[in-house]
Parts: sequence; C-alpha cells; structure tokens
Amino acid sequence: MKNKNFWISALAVLLVFSLLWGFSENRRAADLKIATENQNQRAFNDFVSNLDELETNLAKSKVAGTPLQQVYYLSQTKLQSEITVKDLSLLPAKEFGLPYVDQFLNQIGEFSESLSQQIVKGNRPNQEQEETLSSIHDRLIEVNRKIQEIAVNLQASNIVWVDQPSPPWMPGKETATAAQAEEGEASKPASVRSSLEQLDASLQKLPPLTYSGQKDTHATPEPLGLPDFKVDEENARQAAQEFIKSIG
Repeated sequence: MKNKNFWISALAVLLVFSLLWGFSENRRAADLKIATENQNQRAFNDFVSNLDELETNLAKSKVAGTPLQQVYYLSQTKLQSEITVKDLSLLPAKEFGLPYVDQFLNQIGEFSESLSQQIVKGNRPNQEQEETLSSIHDRLIEVNRKIQEIAVNLQASNIVWVDQPSPPWMPGKETATAAQAEEGEASKPASVRSSLEQLDASLQKLPPLTYSGQKDTHATPEPLGLPDFKVDEENARQAAQEFIKSIG
C-alpha cells in the first residue's frame, strides 16, 4: 500500500512539473515570437524608408544641374544602396535569401560609384550611360512601388511575416508563389516573406543590366594567364615528370 501511494505521489509531482515546464516553454516561445516580429518590423521599416530614399537620390542624380551636384547625388545613391542591402539581409527569407533583389541593389551602387568617379575625372556621362541610368531608375521605381504595397498590406491586412508550413500531403506555398511569379499571376501573397520572394522572382524575368563597371570585370570572356599553345596528353606527362624530378 505504501509503494502504491509513493508511486501515485511521484506521478503527481512529475505531472505538476510537466505542466509547469510546458507553460514555461509556451511562454518562452510566445516571447521569442514577439521579439522576432518586432525585429522584422524594425528591419522592414528601415528597408522601406531607405529604399525610398535610394530612389529619390537616384532621381535627383538624373536631373542634377551641375557635375558637382550629380557627383553628390550619385555618391549618396552608392551609400544608400549599401544601407538598403544591409536592411534587406535582415528580412525574413529562405536560406538563399533574395538574390535578385540583392544583386539589383548592389548594381545600383556599383554603377553610381563608377559614374561618379568618371564625372570627377571630368568625363560627363555619354548617351549610353544616361540610358542605363534611366533604365535602372525605372526598374527601381517599380521595385519601390511593390515594396510600398507590401508595407500597406502589412499595416492594413495584418499579414503574417512567414507562411505556416504546409502539411506533407499538400503542395508548399513557396512552390506556388514561385509558379505564380513565373506565370505572371497577380495573386496576393499571404505573408511578407512570400511577397518578397514573389518580387525577387519577378526581377529574375527581367533582362540583365549591362554597363561598364565593377561587376563587368568580375568575369572575362576568355581565360587569362594561360599559354597560347594547346597542351596534349604527352606534354602534360612530360611536365608532370619534370615537376616530380624537380622536387626530388
């Protein structure tokens, strides 16, 4: 009888501790969710504000009256693009991030820096560069417009930051979002992350930007530093033997 009472008491104590632990974990998870949402909100607000400022500086650089003014606004555009890229990295996204939005913002900064350095040296932008600047600005206006729409939806519709995971027997929302962007469907995403991913997918469909700048030097049409003659199997064997002899 004593053993029976002991086990009943032990089970009761374990049950109480389990309930307390469960309550504590739920409270901790709720606090973590609130903290994460607050962090996302701050990052997104900064991103929206800095992206709008980026578009403003780029627009002013197009209509600047003097080379000095144009250099100033292009320099501000470069600085603002770096800040905006940093804000973008803090937004909720999958493990690969938002590569096309990130690439576009970096290209704005690189082209602005290249153009400002050219103007400082006394060389005004040519017609092709002015057309590229206008093309970049037009594309940025569209990106800014979509980001402002997401901000309005976040305030008005109170959409969530991240989609809830789909059950195993249902297709994932991420797959549906990507497919909608590829087909050009004007669907309304259910979360901020899916909205950003849809924007990223829409940029992927646009023709790539071409300009003379830093990014163009990252790749070369032909390999550099290679000999003019072709290396066949016999030449490779002889070179390997000579190398082995040289190291003993």
